[in-house]
Amino acid sequence: MKRDLPFWLLVAASAVGLAVVVIVVVAGDGGPSLPAALGAAVGLVAGWTAVVVRARQGRPDDRGAAGPTAPGPPARLVLSRGDDSAGMMRHIRVTVDGELVALLKPRTVAEVDVPPGRHRVRASMDWTTSGALDLDLVPGERVEIRTGLPLSMIWRMVTAPGDTLTIERIGSMR
Repeated sequence: MKRDLPFWLLVAASAVGLAVVVIVVVAGDGGPSLPAALGAAVGLVAGWTAVVVRARQGRPDDRGAAGPTAPGPPARLVLSRGDDSAGMMRHIRVTVDGELVALLKPRTVAEVDVPPGRHRVRASMDWTTSGALDLDLVPGERVEIRTGLPLSMIWRMVTAPGDTLTIERIGSMR
C-alpha cells in the first residue's frame, strides 16, 4: 500500500486545488452557482483519478508480448535511470511483458533475469509512459536499458503522455 501513497496524494492535492478554485469562483459576483461549481470539481477529480488508475494498470498490448522461450540460461536486463532532470522525486516503474520488475529512483540500476525469447519493456511514471521497447533475447545475453524523464519532455506529459518517458537499449553483451 505504501507504493500507492503518491497516487492518493495526487488525488488529494487535485481535490484541494479544485476546492480553492470553486470557492473563489462562487465568492465572485455573477459566478456560476454552487451546485454547478461543485459538479465541475467532482467531474475533474473523478477524471484525473480515472486517468491515473488506468495508467497504473498497464497497456493491454504488453501482456501478450512475450514470445516462446529458448532453452538455456536466463538473459539479464540491466535497467538504469540516468541523471534525468524531471521527475526527480518520483520512481519510474519498469515492466516486462506487463509485469512490474523494477522501481527506479534517479541514478539507480536494477538487474533482472528474464527467460530468453521475445519481450516488451516499457517504463511509466504516474500517468505517463514510454514507447514499447521490443527485445529478442538469447540465452545468457546481458542487455543494458536506460530510461528517464528529461526536462525537455515535461510539456509532453500533457500533450502526449503515452510517449513521454525515454527508453532505449544502450548495449548488450553475450
